[in-house]
Amino acid sequence: MRTDVVKLRGVKVLQASDVALLCQIEGHDRWIPRDKLCDGLAEVGFEVFRPAGTYFATVDVRPLGHDDGVEFCRDLPTRCGVVAIPHQVFYDDVAAGRPLVRFAFCKRDDVLDEALSRLRRLTR
Repeated sequence: MRTDVVKLRGVKVLQASDVALLCQIEGHDRWIPRDKLCDGLAEVGFEVFRPAGTYFATVDVRPLGHDDGVEFCRDLPTRCGVVAIPHQVFYDDVAAGRPLVRFAFCKRDDVLDEALSRLRRLTR
């Protein structure tokens, strides 16, 4: 069973347990890719909000000189070949989510390594 193609239940309280169970069945630690991505994003210079029950790591883009997550996400593929999702699309108060974006870590190690390598271009 692959956790990246299984639909998790819509009840948030149950999602973390669903992921834990699936990871236990597959025999891996679900936090290894999270920690790899979060640690790497922090090294790039982002302020990282380490998640406790999702496949997305949220970062604040302001430490890298940006204040608009939508603009940042639009430029990201061209600048370094990586994509992210702006948080403000999930907020009623758009200003509250404006500087935040999220990156998915439900990826293979080699994909995360390559993404982090590319994201380091943002600080050169």
